[in-house]
Amino acid sequence: SAGILKTSPVFSQESTELIFAVLENPGRFRLMRMNLADRSVESLRKDAGPAEFEPACSVDGRYCAFVCQRGVLSLPVAIFDRQSDSLAEVLPPAGFAGMRSPAIAPDNSRVLYSCANGGRQHIYSTNLQAEDPKQLTDGAGIDNWPCFSPDGKFIVFGSSRDGDFEIYVMKSDGSD
Repeated sequence: SAGILKTSPVFSQESTELIFAVLENPGRFRLMRMNLADRSVESLRKDAGPAEFEPACSVDGRYCAFVCQRGVLSLPVAIFDRQSDSLAEVLPPAGFAGMRSPAIAPDNSRVLYSCANGGRQHIYSTNLQAEDPKQLTDGAGIDNWPCFSPDGKFIVFGSSRDGDFEIYVMKSDGSD
């Protein structure tokens, strides 16, 4: 697969594999997994959708969250349970809206994502079944690129709330 665009590599399975997106054709990214021991590569999911990209993996490798495309303006976050081969999706609001930048809590309790809607972009979290969504930020500007601290107590993210992009930290429940 030399010469094929590959993006967004992340370690999984306690650093024994890589998950990354491959541009199969101009309209389709597919998530792939590479076993680092033998360098074998295969599709992460046999039932991949039209486009899947921006992967995030749980520390233990059981879960993989990613952005997928379900329509021209529909970019939900999918949460793939590799153990049960099941998929849950957090659907974006109607209209021009989409999710980006998923991140999984170290204890597999929540998934963070950024959602653009109505000219603003905020950080949200949901459980691994894509239920119980919670908005964590509500300021002006764009909030994106969330990441949990290794102990799961804090979230770091980028925000343009003060006019240019800066890095902010909050508690994992969105407070403080």
